[in-house]
Amino acid sequence: ADVSAAAEAVRAATEALLGGDAAAGAAALLAEDGLVLALRALQSVERSSLTNFRPAGDPEQVRLADEAGQLLAVLSEIDAASLEESSWVREALGSISLLDPFVADSELFWPVWVVAHEPGCSVLDVIETAADDSLHCMRHLVLGPWKGGNEFRETEVDMAQAPGASLENFYTCTLAAAAAFATSCSASITNAALSVPLAPTGSSPSSPPLPPTSNLLVIGLGGGAIPAFLQRYLPNSRISVVEVCDQAARMAEMHFGFRCAPSALKGTDVVSADLPGTREPLPSTAELAGDSSARPRATRSKAPKRKRPAQIPPTTTDGFASPCLLYLEDALDFVADERHFGKFDFVIVDVYTAGIFPKPLLCEQFFCGIKAILRPSGSCAINAGYGQDERDVRALCEAAFGRSTVAALVDEAIVEDSDREYESAVVVAGSNSDLFNLSVAEWAACEAVGRLPFRLEASRLHPTMAHT
Repeated sequence: ADVSAAAEAVRAATEALLGGDAAAGAAALLAEDGLVLALRALQSVERSSLTNFRPAGDPEQVRLADEAGQLLAVLSEIDAASLEESSWVREALGSISLLDPFVADSELFWPVWVVAHEPGCSVLDVIETAADDSLHCMRHLVLGPWKGGNEFRETEVDMAQAPGASLENFYTCTLAAAAAFATSCSASITNAALSVPLAPTGSSPSSPPLPPTSNLLVIGLGGGAIPAFLQRYLPNSRISVVEVCDQAARMAEMHFGFRCAPSALKGTDVVSADLPGTREPLPSTAELAGDSSARPRATRSKAPKRKRPAQIPPTTTDGFASPCLLYLEDALDFVADERHFGKFDFVIVDVYTAGIFPKPLLCEQFFCGIKAILRPSGSCAINAGYGQDERDVRALCEAAFGRSTVAALVDEAIVEDSDREYESAVVVAGSNSDLFNLSVAEWAACEAVGRLPFRLEASRLHPTMAHT
Protein backbone atom coordinates (compact mmCIF):
# COMPACT_ATOMS: atom_id res chain seq x y z
CA ALA A 1 0.00 0.00 0.00
CA ASP A 2 2.86 2.36 0.81
CA VAL A 3 4.49 1.68 -2.56
CA SER A 4 1.25 2.20 -4.47
CA ALA A 5 0.54 5.46 -2.66
CA ALA A 6 3.91 6.78 -3.83
CA ALA A 7 3.15 6.15 -7.52
CA GLU A 8 1.72 9.55 -8.40
CA ALA A 9 4.41 11.36 -6.43
CA VAL A 10 7.12 9.49 -8.32
CA ARG A 11 5.54 10.27 -11.70
CA ALA A 12 5.01 13.94 -10.84
CA ALA A 13 8.55 14.28 -9.55
CA THR A 14 10.02 12.78 -12.70
CA GLU A 15 8.04 15.18 -14.90
CA ALA A 16 9.06 18.16 -12.75
CA LEU A 17 12.72 17.22 -12.89
CA LEU A 18 12.66 16.80 -16.68
CA GLY A 19 10.74 20.00 -17.33
CA GLY A 20 12.04 22.57 -14.86
CA ASP A 21 14.93 23.53 -12.58
CA ALA A 22 16.41 20.09 -12.03
CA ALA A 23 18.53 20.97 -8.99
CA ALA A 24 15.65 22.77 -7.25
CA GLY A 25 13.26 19.93 -8.10
CA ALA A 26 15.72 17.37 -6.74
CA ALA A 27 16.11 19.32 -3.51
CA ALA A 28 12.34 19.44 -3.02
CA LEU A 29 11.98 15.73 -3.79
CA LEU A 30 14.79 14.68 -1.45
CA ALA A 31 13.39 16.86 1.35
CA GLU A 32 10.18 14.79 1.15
CA ASP A 33 12.22 11.55 1.35
CA GLY A 34 11.56 10.86 -2.33
CA LEU A 35 14.90 9.08 -2.69
CA VAL A 36 13.99 6.37 -0.16
CA LEU A 37 10.46 6.06 -1.58
CA ALA A 38 11.79 5.60 -5.11
CA LEU A 39 14.37 3.06 -3.97
CA ARG A 40 11.72 1.12 -2.06
CA ALA A 41 9.45 1.08 -5.09
CA LEU A 42 12.32 -0.19 -7.23
CA GLN A 43 13.05 -2.97 -4.72
CA SER A 44 9.39 -3.94 -4.29
CA VAL A 45 9.33 -6.41 -7.19
CA GLU A 46 11.04 -9.80 -7.26
CA ARG A 47 14.00 -10.26 -9.58
CA SER A 48 15.48 -13.69 -10.27
CA SER A 49 18.47 -14.99 -12.19
CA LEU A 50 16.02 -17.37 -13.92
CA THR A 51 14.46 -14.37 -15.70
CA ASN A 52 17.71 -12.45 -16.14
CA PHE A 53 16.64 -10.25 -13.20
CA ARG A 54 13.74 -8.73 -15.05
CA PRO A 55 11.03 -7.60 -12.59
CA ALA A 56 8.12 -9.98 -12.09
CA GLY A 57 4.77 -9.61 -10.33
CA ASP A 58 1.75 -7.34 -10.48
CA PRO A 59 1.91 -5.27 -13.72
CA GLU A 60 1.09 -2.00 -11.93
CA GLN A 61 3.78 -2.61 -9.33
CA VAL A 62 6.29 -3.51 -12.05
CA ARG A 63 5.42 -0.29 -13.91
CA LEU A 64 5.90 1.72 -10.74
CA ALA A 65 9.27 0.02 -10.14
CA ASP A 66 10.35 0.92 -13.68
CA GLU A 67 9.29 4.53 -13.18
CA ALA A 68 11.15 4.66 -9.86
CA GLY A 69 14.24 3.40 -11.65
CA GLN A 70 13.84 6.12 -14.26
CA LEU A 71 13.52 8.73 -11.51
CA LEU A 72 16.73 7.55 -9.85
CA ALA A 73 18.48 7.63 -13.24
CA VAL A 74 17.32 11.22 -13.78
CA LEU A 75 18.47 12.21 -10.29
CA SER A 76 21.90 10.63 -10.82
CA GLU A 77 22.49 12.77 -13.91
CA ILE A 78 21.56 16.12 -12.36
CA ASP A 79 24.34 18.68 -12.31
CA ALA A 80 24.57 19.67 -8.64
CA ALA A 81 27.17 22.37 -9.29
CA SER A 82 24.58 25.08 -8.62
CA LEU A 83 24.06 23.79 -5.09
CA GLU A 84 26.23 24.83 -2.15
CA GLU A 85 29.23 22.58 -1.72
CA SER A 86 28.20 21.79 1.87
CA SER A 87 24.58 21.11 0.92
CA TRP A 88 23.22 17.75 2.08
CA VAL A 89 21.22 17.62 -1.18
CA ARG A 90 24.48 17.63 -3.07
CA GLU A 91 25.75 14.81 -0.85
CA ALA A 92 22.56 12.80 -1.39
CA LEU A 93 22.66 13.24 -5.17
CA GLY A 94 26.28 12.10 -5.14
CA SER A 95 25.28 8.96 -3.24
CA ILE A 96 22.77 7.82 -5.88
CA SER A 97 25.52 6.29 -7.98
CA LEU A 98 26.21 3.95 -5.04
CA LEU A 99 22.68 2.53 -5.10
CA ASP A 100 23.03 0.47 -8.31
CA PRO A 101 22.48 -3.25 -7.70
CA PHE A 102 24.81 -5.87 -9.11
CA VAL A 103 25.02 -9.64 -9.44
CA ALA A 104 27.24 -12.01 -7.45
CA ASP A 105 26.86 -15.79 -7.28
CA SER A 106 23.69 -15.51 -9.37
CA GLU A 107 22.05 -13.32 -6.76
CA LEU A 108 21.10 -9.65 -6.95
CA PHE A 109 22.80 -7.45 -4.36
CA TRP A 110 21.71 -3.97 -3.24
CA PRO A 111 24.25 -1.65 -1.57
CA VAL A 112 21.35 0.04 0.26
CA TRP A 113 18.15 -1.87 1.05
CA VAL A 114 15.03 -0.21 2.42
CA VAL A 115 13.96 -2.42 5.32
CA ALA A 116 11.09 -0.20 6.47
CA HIS A 117 9.78 3.28 5.82
CA GLU A 118 7.21 5.51 7.43
CA PRO A 119 6.82 9.25 6.88
CA GLY A 120 9.81 10.83 8.59
CA CYS A 121 11.52 7.54 9.51
CA SER A 122 13.48 4.89 7.59
CA VAL A 123 15.35 1.71 8.44
CA LEU A 124 18.09 0.96 5.90
CA ASP A 125 20.58 -1.88 5.51
CA VAL A 126 23.83 -0.44 4.16
CA ILE A 127 26.87 -2.49 3.16
CA GLU A 128 30.15 -0.91 4.20
CA THR A 129 33.74 -1.90 3.51
CA ALA A 130 36.05 -2.06 6.53
CA ALA A 131 39.75 -1.19 6.54
CA ASP A 132 40.65 -4.86 6.00
CA ASP A 133 38.35 -4.98 2.92
CA SER A 134 35.81 -7.15 4.71
CA LEU A 135 32.15 -6.30 4.04
CA HIS A 136 29.68 -5.55 6.82
CA CYS A 137 25.95 -5.06 6.64
CA MET A 138 25.09 -2.13 8.90
CA ARG A 139 21.50 -1.33 9.85
CA HIS A 140 20.74 2.40 10.11
CA LEU A 141 17.83 4.21 11.70
CA VAL A 142 17.29 7.55 9.95
CA LEU A 143 14.83 10.17 11.17
CA GLY A 144 13.86 12.64 8.47
CA PRO A 145 14.99 12.30 4.85
CA TRP A 146 17.98 10.14 3.98
CA LYS A 147 20.80 12.54 3.18
CA GLY A 148 23.38 10.29 1.59
CA GLY A 149 25.96 7.78 2.71
CA ASN A 150 28.12 10.13 4.77
CA GLU A 151 25.37 11.95 6.62
CA PHE A 152 23.99 11.54 10.16
CA ARG A 153 22.02 8.49 11.27
CA GLU A 154 20.34 7.93 14.64
CA THR A 155 21.61 4.39 15.12
CA GLU A 156 24.08 2.10 13.43
CA VAL A 157 24.40 -1.61 14.28
CA ASP A 158 26.31 -4.49 12.70
CA MET A 159 23.86 -7.11 11.42
CA ALA A 160 26.41 -9.87 12.11
CA GLN A 161 26.30 -9.08 15.85
CA ALA A 162 23.51 -10.00 18.25
CA PRO A 163 21.53 -7.06 19.71
CA GLY A 164 23.68 -5.21 22.22
CA ALA A 165 26.83 -7.21 21.46
CA SER A 166 28.84 -4.24 20.21
CA LEU A 167 28.81 -0.50 19.64
CA GLU A 168 30.10 1.06 16.46
CA ASN A 169 31.56 4.51 17.12
CA PHE A 170 33.49 6.60 19.61
CA TYR A 171 30.68 8.44 21.35
CA THR A 172 28.42 5.40 21.91
CA CYS A 173 31.35 3.35 23.24
CA THR A 174 32.33 6.21 25.54
CA LEU A 175 28.81 6.75 26.87
CA ALA A 176 28.45 3.05 27.70
CA ALA A 177 31.96 2.77 29.16
CA ALA A 178 31.35 5.81 31.36
CA ALA A 179 28.20 4.22 32.78
CA ALA A 180 29.93 0.89 33.44
CA PHE A 181 33.02 2.51 34.89
CA ALA A 182 31.19 4.93 37.17
CA THR A 183 28.80 2.33 38.57
CA SER A 184 31.58 -0.19 39.25
CA CYS A 185 34.00 2.22 40.96
CA SER A 186 33.95 4.12 44.22
CA ALA A 187 33.81 7.90 44.02
CA SER A 188 36.95 8.00 46.14
CA ILE A 189 39.07 6.08 43.65
CA THR A 190 42.38 7.70 42.73
CA ASN A 191 44.60 7.25 39.71
CA ALA A 192 47.16 5.47 41.88
CA ALA A 193 44.60 2.77 42.69
CA LEU A 194 43.90 1.90 39.07
CA SER A 195 46.38 -0.95 39.17
CA VAL A 196 44.28 -2.74 41.81
CA PRO A 197 41.76 -5.11 40.15
CA LEU A 198 38.13 -5.10 41.21
CA ALA A 199 38.01 -8.87 40.83
CA PRO A 200 38.25 -10.85 44.08
CA THR A 201 41.41 -12.84 44.80
CA GLY A 202 41.72 -15.86 42.55
CA SER A 203 39.25 -14.72 39.92
CA SER A 204 40.21 -14.44 36.29
CA PRO A 205 40.88 -10.91 34.92
CA SER A 206 39.07 -11.97 31.76
CA SER A 207 35.89 -12.55 33.75
CA PRO A 208 35.38 -9.42 35.89
CA PRO A 209 32.73 -9.51 38.59
CA LEU A 210 29.40 -7.92 37.89
CA PRO A 211 29.09 -4.33 39.14
CA PRO A 212 26.66 -3.76 41.99
CA THR A 213 23.00 -3.24 41.18
CA SER A 214 22.50 0.26 39.78
CA ASN A 215 19.70 2.32 38.37
CA LEU A 216 20.71 3.57 34.93
CA LEU A 217 18.73 5.97 32.76
CA VAL A 218 19.16 6.56 29.02
CA ILE A 219 17.48 9.68 27.63
CA GLY A 220 17.10 9.22 23.87
CA LEU A 221 16.52 5.75 22.47
CA GLY A 222 17.24 5.89 18.74
CA GLY A 223 17.43 2.26 17.63
CA GLY A 224 18.17 1.07 21.16
CA ALA A 225 21.85 0.23 20.64
CA ILE A 226 23.11 1.72 23.91
CA PRO A 227 20.35 0.35 26.19
CA ALA A 228 20.72 -3.10 24.59
CA PHE A 229 24.48 -2.96 25.16
CA LEU A 230 23.97 -2.07 28.82
CA GLN A 231 21.38 -4.85 29.18
CA ARG A 232 23.88 -7.38 27.89
CA TYR A 233 27.01 -6.30 29.77
CA LEU A 234 25.50 -4.87 32.96
CA PRO A 235 22.76 -7.43 33.68
CA ASN A 236 22.66 -6.48 37.37
CA SER A 237 21.53 -2.96 36.51
CA ARG A 238 17.99 -1.69 36.16
CA ILE A 239 17.79 0.27 32.92
CA SER A 240 15.15 2.86 32.11
CA VAL A 241 14.77 4.70 28.81
CA VAL A 242 13.04 8.00 28.01
CA GLU A 243 12.04 8.56 24.37
CA VAL A 244 9.70 11.23 23.04
CA CYS A 245 9.19 9.63 19.60
CA ASP A 246 6.99 6.53 19.69
CA GLN A 247 7.88 5.91 16.04
CA ALA A 248 11.57 5.47 16.91
CA ALA A 249 10.66 3.15 19.80
CA ARG A 250 8.52 0.98 17.51
CA MET A 251 11.29 0.76 14.91
CA ALA A 252 13.80 -0.18 17.63
CA GLU A 253 11.60 -3.08 18.74
CA MET A 254 10.66 -4.27 15.25
CA HIS A 255 14.01 -4.01 13.47
CA PHE A 256 16.87 -3.65 15.99
CA GLY A 257 16.07 -6.30 18.61
CA PHE A 258 15.40 -3.79 21.41
CA ARG A 259 13.35 -5.20 24.30
CA CYS A 260 11.31 -3.01 26.61
CA ALA A 261 8.27 -2.94 28.87
CA PRO A 262 5.73 -1.72 28.25
CA SER A 263 6.04 -2.38 24.54
CA ALA A 264 5.69 0.53 22.12
CA LEU A 265 4.30 -1.73 19.39
CA LYS A 266 0.85 -1.07 18.01
CA GLY A 267 -1.75 -3.72 17.23
CA THR A 268 -0.59 -4.39 13.66
CA ASP A 269 3.15 -4.23 14.37
CA VAL A 270 5.23 -7.41 14.30
CA VAL A 271 8.89 -7.96 15.16
CA SER A 272 10.93 -8.87 12.10
CA ALA A 273 12.67 -12.23 11.86
CA ASP A 274 15.55 -10.39 10.20
CA LEU A 275 17.18 -8.92 13.32
CA PRO A 276 20.84 -8.20 14.11
CA GLY A 277 22.71 -11.46 14.65
CA THR A 278 20.64 -13.48 12.16
CA ARG A 279 22.67 -12.83 9.00
CA GLU A 280 25.14 -15.12 7.28
CA PRO A 281 28.61 -13.65 6.59
CA LEU A 282 28.88 -11.55 3.44
CA PRO A 283 31.26 -12.46 0.61
CA SER A 284 34.59 -10.69 0.82
CA THR A 285 35.65 -8.01 -1.62
CA ALA A 286 38.25 -10.46 -2.96
CA GLU A 287 35.52 -13.02 -3.69
CA LEU A 288 33.40 -10.40 -5.41
CA ALA A 289 36.38 -9.16 -7.41
CA GLY A 290 36.88 -12.69 -8.72
CA ASP A 291 33.32 -12.82 -10.05
CA SER A 292 33.15 -11.28 -13.52
CA SER A 293 29.50 -10.37 -12.95
CA ALA A 294 30.12 -8.70 -9.59
CA ARG A 295 31.26 -5.24 -8.72
CA PRO A 296 33.88 -5.26 -5.92
CA ARG A 297 32.30 -2.73 -3.61
CA ALA A 298 29.57 -2.46 -1.00
CA THR A 299 26.80 -5.03 -1.36
CA ARG A 300 23.78 -6.34 0.50
CA SER A 301 23.24 -9.97 1.42
CA LYS A 302 20.26 -11.81 -0.04
CA ALA A 303 17.08 -10.45 1.51
CA PRO A 304 15.08 -12.93 3.60
CA LYS A 305 11.41 -13.56 2.93
CA ARG A 306 9.59 -10.54 4.33
CA LYS A 307 5.95 -11.28 3.58
CA ARG A 308 5.39 -13.28 6.77
CA PRO A 309 7.74 -12.03 9.50
CA ALA A 310 7.93 -13.98 12.71
CA GLN A 311 5.74 -12.75 15.54
CA ILE A 312 7.93 -12.31 18.61
CA PRO A 313 6.31 -11.33 21.91
CA PRO A 314 7.38 -7.73 22.53
CA THR A 315 8.50 -8.34 26.10
CA THR A 316 10.67 -11.37 25.34
CA THR A 317 14.10 -10.74 26.86
CA ASP A 318 16.04 -13.14 24.58
CA GLY A 319 18.87 -13.70 27.01
CA PHE A 320 18.81 -10.27 28.66
CA ALA A 321 18.31 -10.15 32.40
CA SER A 322 15.18 -8.04 32.01
CA PRO A 323 13.61 -5.68 29.47
CA CYS A 324 14.22 -1.95 29.75
CA LEU A 325 11.54 0.17 31.38
CA LEU A 326 10.31 2.52 28.64
CA TYR A 327 8.89 6.00 29.25
CA LEU A 328 7.34 7.51 26.12
CA GLU A 329 7.37 11.15 27.18
CA ASP A 330 9.23 14.42 26.80
CA ALA A 331 12.58 14.49 28.59
CA LEU A 332 11.84 17.88 30.16
CA ASP A 333 8.67 16.51 31.75
CA PHE A 334 10.50 13.41 32.98
CA VAL A 335 13.32 15.22 34.78
CA ALA A 336 10.82 17.64 36.34
CA ASP A 337 8.75 14.80 37.84
CA GLU A 338 9.44 14.61 41.57
CA ARG A 339 8.81 10.87 41.53
CA HIS A 340 12.19 10.45 39.80
CA PHE A 341 14.24 12.75 42.08
CA GLY A 342 17.32 11.09 43.58
CA LYS A 343 16.54 7.82 41.80
CA PHE A 344 19.38 7.14 39.35
CA ASP A 345 23.06 6.28 39.76
CA PHE A 346 23.97 7.27 36.22
CA VAL A 347 22.23 9.09 33.37
CA ILE A 348 23.18 8.89 29.69
CA VAL A 349 21.84 11.68 27.48
CA ASP A 350 21.91 10.82 23.78
CA VAL A 351 19.32 13.08 22.18
CA TYR A 352 21.09 14.20 19.02
CA THR A 353 18.65 14.19 16.11
CA ALA A 354 19.83 14.84 12.55
CA GLY A 355 23.15 16.02 14.00
CA ILE A 356 21.68 18.74 16.23
CA PHE A 357 21.22 18.92 20.00
CA PRO A 358 17.51 19.72 20.42
CA LYS A 359 17.15 23.41 21.24
CA PRO A 360 14.30 22.89 23.78
CA LEU A 361 16.74 20.82 25.89
CA LEU A 362 19.57 23.36 25.77
CA CYS A 363 18.30 25.08 28.91
CA GLU A 364 19.03 25.25 32.63
CA GLN A 365 15.72 23.53 33.41
CA PHE A 366 16.82 20.33 31.67
CA PHE A 367 20.35 20.16 33.07
CA CYS A 368 19.25 21.05 36.60
CA GLY A 369 16.58 18.36 36.18
CA ILE A 370 19.27 15.80 35.33
CA LYS A 371 21.07 16.69 38.56
CA ALA A 372 17.80 16.40 40.50
CA ILE A 373 17.08 12.83 39.35
CA LEU A 374 20.61 11.66 40.22
CA ARG A 375 21.53 10.23 43.59
CA PRO A 376 24.08 12.31 45.55
CA SER A 377 26.86 9.99 44.36
CA GLY A 378 25.56 9.89 40.77
CA SER A 379 26.91 11.34 37.54
CA CYS A 380 25.95 11.65 33.90
CA ALA A 381 27.44 11.44 30.41
CA ILE A 382 26.06 13.51 27.54
CA ASN A 383 26.58 13.20 23.80
CA ALA A 384 27.34 16.88 23.31
CA GLY A 385 28.11 16.81 19.61
CA TYR A 386 30.62 19.38 18.45
CA GLY A 387 31.10 23.08 17.85
CA GLN A 388 28.62 25.42 19.51
CA ASP A 389 26.41 22.57 20.74
CA GLU A 390 29.33 21.07 22.65
CA ARG A 391 30.24 24.44 24.17
CA ASP A 392 26.64 25.10 25.22
CA VAL A 393 26.30 21.66 26.84
CA ARG A 394 29.51 22.17 28.78
CA ALA A 395 28.42 25.60 30.02
CA LEU A 396 25.02 24.31 31.13
CA CYS A 397 26.63 21.36 32.93
CA GLU A 398 28.98 23.71 34.75
CA ALA A 399 26.04 25.89 35.81
CA ALA A 400 24.09 22.88 37.11
CA PHE A 401 26.87 20.74 38.61
CA GLY A 402 29.73 23.17 39.23
CA ARG A 403 32.74 23.78 37.01
CA SER A 404 35.05 21.49 38.98
CA THR A 405 32.79 18.48 38.41
CA VAL A 406 32.64 18.70 34.60
CA ALA A 407 35.02 17.09 32.12
CA ALA A 408 34.94 16.31 28.41
CA LEU A 409 36.07 13.22 26.52
CA VAL A 410 36.85 13.44 22.82
CA ASP A 411 38.23 11.13 20.17
CA GLU A 412 42.03 11.36 20.28
CA ALA A 413 42.18 10.92 16.51
CA ILE A 414 40.18 14.15 16.15
CA VAL A 415 42.29 16.02 18.70
CA GLU A 416 45.45 15.20 16.78
CA ASP A 417 43.98 16.79 13.65
CA SER A 418 44.39 20.50 14.37
CA ASP A 419 42.32 21.45 11.33
CA ARG A 420 39.13 19.85 12.64
CA GLU A 421 36.78 20.68 15.47
CA TYR A 422 35.80 18.05 18.00
CA GLU A 423 33.19 15.61 16.82
CA SER A 424 30.80 13.86 19.19
CA ALA A 425 32.42 15.03 22.40
CA VAL A 426 31.09 13.32 25.53
CA VAL A 427 30.65 15.64 28.52
CA VAL A 428 30.61 13.98 31.94
CA ALA A 429 29.37 15.72 35.07
CA GLY A 430 28.60 14.88 38.68
CA SER A 431 30.32 13.50 41.74
CA ASN A 432 32.22 10.87 39.72
CA SER A 433 33.38 13.12 36.90
CA ASP A 434 36.96 13.04 38.25
CA LEU A 435 37.05 9.34 37.34
CA PHE A 436 37.06 10.22 33.66
CA ASN A 437 39.90 12.75 33.69
CA LEU A 438 42.38 9.97 33.00
CA SER A 439 45.21 9.62 30.54
CA VAL A 440 45.04 7.10 27.71
CA ALA A 441 47.45 4.87 29.60
CA GLU A 442 45.26 4.97 32.70
CA TRP A 443 42.17 4.02 30.71
CA ALA A 444 44.16 1.13 29.22
CA ALA A 445 45.10 0.06 32.76
CA CYS A 446 41.42 -0.07 33.68
CA GLU A 447 40.90 -2.40 30.74
CA ALA A 448 43.83 -4.60 31.68
CA VAL A 449 42.62 -5.23 35.23
CA GLY A 450 39.07 -5.97 34.22
CA ARG A 451 37.29 -2.87 35.49
CA LEU A 452 35.09 -2.89 32.40
CA PRO A 453 33.09 -6.00 31.45
CA PHE A 454 33.77 -5.39 27.75
CA ARG A 455 36.61 -4.30 25.47
CA LEU A 456 37.13 -0.55 25.06
CA GLU A 457 39.50 0.98 22.51
CA ALA A 458 41.26 3.03 25.17
CA SER A 459 43.86 4.30 22.72
CA ARG A 460 41.15 6.46 21.11
CA LEU A 461 40.08 8.18 24.31
CA HIS A 462 41.32 11.65 25.12
CA PRO A 463 40.21 13.69 28.16
CA THR A 464 40.28 17.48 27.99
CA MET A 465 39.22 20.33 30.24
CA ALA A 466 39.90 23.02 27.62
CA HIS A 467 37.19 25.35 26.35
CA THR A 468 38.53 25.79 22.82
